[in-house]
Amino acid sequence: MAVQAPSKQPTRIPYDLSSPNTVFELPALLVEVSALTDIDSTTVACVEDERATVHFISLKTGAITTSIPFDGPADMEGLTRVGNDLYALRSDGLIYHIVGKDAGFALRDTFRLDVPNKNIEGLGYDDRMKRILISPKDFVKGSKETKDARMLYAIDPMDPAHHVETVLELSVD
Repeated sequence: MAVQAPSKQPTRIPYDLSSPNTVFELPALLVEVSALTDIDSTTVACVEDERATVHFISLKTGAITTSIPFDGPADMEGLTRVGNDLYALRSDGLIYHIVGKDAGFALRDTFRLDVPNKNIEGLGYDDRMKRILISPKDFVKGSKETKDARMLYAIDPMDPAHHVETVLELSVD
């Protein structure tokens, strides 16, 4: 069986980011959107940095169609969709599992990531591997080797124990 070598041509995205078709000015409530995820072809969801509230935005009008608070003030850093569920990330590693329910959403539970990092910045769903990726902003205190290491973690959203796996380790060096 012959294996084809990967193309050396850069992949082009089907958009001209320097010339958008439409621009929406978001309401002042969304002064610092820290995470965004797709819901369907006409809706995205986001969290604003200082509030644990998911805001659903129409891609046709730019208006907030629904807002769902799920906790009080918080340093929110991530949001991703897995099927009909949403996972929202607080910077200290607390994850909120928000489930689609009766044409709406409700908080199912929360869990804390078992990682040595204290400042978690990114969250996204890897559809190909069926896992949620977690990206810390800080480094782990300790030796020089630990200080230079940057990790990318993953959890299986179907795992009730929320076991964390290191999926990538980079060195600043």
